[in-house]
Amino acid sequence: MATMLNKMINPRPPRLAGHSVDAMTYKEFIRNLGVLIKEYREESRVTQRDLGSDIDKTVTHISAIENGRRGVSLHALFLIAQSLRVDLSQLIKEALNND
Repeated sequence: MATMLNKMINPRPPRLAGHSVDAMTYKEFIRNLGVLIKEYREESRVTQRDLGSDIDKTVTHISAIENGRRGVSLHALFLIAQSLRVDLSQLIKEALNND
């Protein structure tokens, strides 16, 4: 039974098209994501306080995300994208492609 279960569950995630595993570190991705969140927030004329209020986070938390000092959960990223009216998948793609 365990052998059959192991065959059904792939322990390695599929690779993104056009991206090798070594192409970008997690830290670079988080930094890129933070820069994009800040850009979209400023384009929308939303303050860190307003964004934080929308997603139930502090200004300090939002600042740390934008400056790449703190990662962001998928749930928080989903809420940020909704608040800024940005397509979540596009935000992630841009962060991956921003070398």
